[in-house]
Amino acid sequence: MNTKYIFLILLLAMVACEPTIDDQIELGTAPSSADFSITELEEANTYQLTNLTNDVFIIHWETSGNSGDGLHTGETIELLYPLKGAYEVKMTVFNEGGSTSISKTITVLEDLPFECTDNVELLSDCGEKTWKLKPMAAAFQVQSGETGEVWWSNAESDVDTRSCIFNDEFSFLGDGSFVYDNQGDFWADSDNNDNVIPADLGVEPGCQSSSIWPEQYQAWNSGTHQYSVTGNQLSVIGEGAFMGLYKAATNTEVTEPQQSVTYKIVQLDDTLLVLQTQGSVVWQYIYQAQ
Repeated sequence: MNTKYIFLILLLAMVACEPTIDDQIELGTAPSSADFSITELEEANTYQLTNLTNDVFIIHWETSGNSGDGLHTGETIELLYPLKGAYEVKMTVFNEGGSTSISKTITVLEDLPFECTDNVELLSDCGEKTWKLKPMAAAFQVQSGETGEVWWSNAESDVDTRSCIFNDEFSFLGDGSFVYDNQGDFWADSDNNDNVIPADLGVEPGCQSSSIWPEQYQAWNSGTHQYSVTGNQLSVIGEGAFMGLYKAATNTEVTEPQQSVTYKIVQLDDTLLVLQTQGSVVWQYIYQAQ
């Protein structure tokens, strides 16, 4: 083939592949700043948060210490804080160009008066009531948060091999106190590759003495905390408070103690309590009253 024709073919191919202005997508720029308002509502210890940032299409909130804490979305959200204290709220907004965040602090001056009615009464008997995992197969399990499909559940033999979970006691008092007693041991859990969680725990997965908790994880040891109930939401409040497994927080698995963890009450009567975490991976626990 003539050399000039070969050159012409190559030139046309290069031009055809050259991106044009029409091919380019203008994403714009991320929001330069973000802002939201905090309004204290008439209902005690309840606050309304409203996004004030223009031209954004996703508003993402991160909260802790409130009933139903965790992750929220929407232009406006309402938060109930049962206990006095200072609580940070982080809002992240998104547009076509990216995202930006802002954090503010809500200062709650008084504890919410604690009433022993409805689910609180069932949990505590308005005095003190203790719950333990029911000694049976599937007392705790992992599910898909989208479909409810069960991915894993304990076997009946785990009542013995994981006895350090089944002997844990969770006590609710009529005054809003929550007491966790691990009976001197705990289950060091692992990831899908059988690596202990947290990675620096320093022991193998399995039943371990509670005396080995490193200082940075001592909050996961036995202790006294607080709790609140809002509708079908149970929050255990205080650094390291949890039910079930320490690593399973409100809507994700964690490697450090949280300030609070919120569970969905699936079932509650005089003798049976079924709780679930939230999110794409759900941990479910079945407890029986002692």
